[in-house]
Formats: sequence, structure tokens, C-alpha cells
Amino acid sequence: MHRLRRKLSYDVRLTLAVLIAGVLPWLLLLVSLRMAGVSGYLIALVAVLHGMVVAYCAYYVYSRTTFQLRTVSNLLEAMVRGDYSLRGTPAAQQDGLSELIDLINRLANTLSGQKLETRESQLLLNRVISQVDFAILIVDDGGRIGVANPAA
Repeated sequence: MHRLRRKLSYDVRLTLAVLIAGVLPWLLLLVSLRMAGVSGYLIALVAVLHGMVVAYCAYYVYSRTTFQLRTVSNLLEAMVRGDYSLRGTPAAQQDGLSELIDLINRLANTLSGQKLETRESQLLLNRVISQVDFAILIVDDGGRIGVANPAA
């Protein structure tokens, strides 16, 4: 069971939980109707209608969960690549996922601002280094020259 859980994705496990939660009462209802002597046609109708509702609920949970996880994944992947322009749209009602998307958006804003500040600082430093009359060399840990001004 533990191996199976590791192999199934979160959205599939959640969908299976919805199916199990819907199928068990469905079976209990069918057995109860049969024991009560209800018509076979009515039992079949109840079985089909209840099965359709459970299937729809499972599909809805799967599609919404998959969409939401892909949204979060795409936002984070873009930020890992250094693209802070993507934003998620939180749902109108505040839930856990909306809060997470809001936090990711705020993180993207912060990182975007820091990236801009760093770029501006680098430009200013390069301008200052290029204007001084004495040689400036900036060497990395490997002994490679990273920055050299015209005097160098």
C-alpha cells in the first residue's frame, strides 16, 4: 500500500479518495434498496444517477487539483529560471491555494525588485570602475578576471 501511494500522484490519490468516499455509500444504498424489496428498475436508476454524481465529483476534484498544481508549478518554474513576470490569479474566495498563489506573487514582486536593484547597482559600479584612473581587476575564485576597467 505504501509503495502504491508513492507511485500515484497527489491529484490521483485525491481523486481515488473521492471515488472511495462516494462508492461505499452507493453500494450500501443499493444493498439496502435490494433488501427492502424495491423494484429493480428503481435500483438501477438510483445506481446510475448516483454513479454519475460520484463520477462527476471525482472528475471535478481531479481537474481542479491538476489545474491548480500546474499553475503553482508553472509560477515556481518561471521564478527558478529568473522570469518574475508571471503571476497567478487567486480565486475570489480566499482558500489555502489562493493564499499560496498570493504569496508566490508577492515573492515574484520582491525578487523582481531585487533583480532590478542588483542590475542598477552593477551598472553604477561598472560606470564608476570605468571612470577611475587606476587599474581595477576583479578576479573570481578560479583566478579568472571578471571585471577590468580601461586603465587595467
